[in-house]
Amino acid sequence: MNKSIIEISSFEKFQAIIIELKESLSEIKKIFDDESQNIEKINGIENWKGITQQAIYSKCKKLQKNFPDVEESLEIYIEFLEETLSEYKNAELIISQNLQLNSDKLDIN
Repeated sequence: MNKSIIEISSFEKFQAIIIELKESLSEIKKIFDDESQNIEKINGIENWKGITQQAIYSKCKKLQKNFPDVEESLEIYIEFLEETLSEYKNAELIISQNLQLNSDKLDIN
């Protein structure tokens, strides 16, 4: 099979996957928001100060800078899948319409 060809055997299952990805993205965004709040909770609190606290806070802030890129990448991927499904449906519809319009030309008798 040619690996450059996309074949969608079930529009419904493909759409269900897109919905699951959107739900996962929403959960990831919430986790990132919660984590951002947690990071600030360790920023110089009264009962934990020092080199270790500063090092962990610094590492967390560096990691936090990746959150928007991760979210954007997932959003782009989801949009690509939605467009792929839409284009695939349109192509199937055009093929079906062409077959119906030209079916009388296919009659051998």
